[in-house]
Amino acid sequence: MAGKVLLVDDVKFFLELGKSYLYRTDCEVYTASNGKEAIDVAKKVLPNVIFLDYEMPEMNGLEFLQAKKEIGEIRDTPVVIVSSFVDKKLENMLLENGAKEIVKKPFTEETFLSVANRYLNIDKRKKKRVIVDVPAFYGFEDDMEKGVILDMSEGGLFLAADRLLKEGAYLELKFLLPDTNNSLKIWCRVAWINKENSKKKENYPIGMGLEFVGLGKETIEIIRNFIARHTDGY
Repeated sequence: MAGKVLLVDDVKFFLELGKSYLYRTDCEVYTASNGKEAIDVAKKVLPNVIFLDYEMPEMNGLEFLQAKKEIGEIRDTPVVIVSSFVDKKLENMLLENGAKEIVKKPFTEETFLSVANRYLNIDKRKKKRVIVDVPAFYGFEDDMEKGVILDMSEGGLFLAADRLLKEGAYLELKFLLPDTNNSLKIWCRVAWINKENSKKKENYPIGMGLEFVGLGKETIEIIRNFIARHTDGY
């Protein structure tokens, strides 16, 4: 076991995002929705690292760091502050009060796992990738475009599409998983783009490499089981 991670954020989306990044590792993941709850959870589970949102009700990031100093069981537990709103003055204050480092939102899976691995020995399971040919709709609410999913792994997929979003953009994806009765509706982040005159992967058509965001346990198992049944993928 690589260790224990405590994710603390009052926005459920970011908790699910962090969990989705860690679900292919051998870490134990715990969550809390505010600083006070985080103190209770940390004392109980003794995490190896805490990812803590700065702006939270009841107890913000700075107040959490100050309270943690007085609690022997977790006094030395590394804390990584995660926020969109930390300026240089506040960053220095947080570091002076015990934060190990600051990670700015939005963050990528690569950035998140790179930081986590400084405090843990993460063994990330290799992503098996399978070839598919699945029609899909992508976009936001009623503004949906049609594309085709050409390959898929536990972490994401490639979507052949005419309408390209920017790297880092989020979108909703709807599709029927082949050979199942599972109609999936999931959020994704654009990880990379294949443009007509600027291809990152020459053997791929125009489209986007998407990574899954905030998958629930049931959806994770559905996708994982689908991938497992198609072990001839590359």
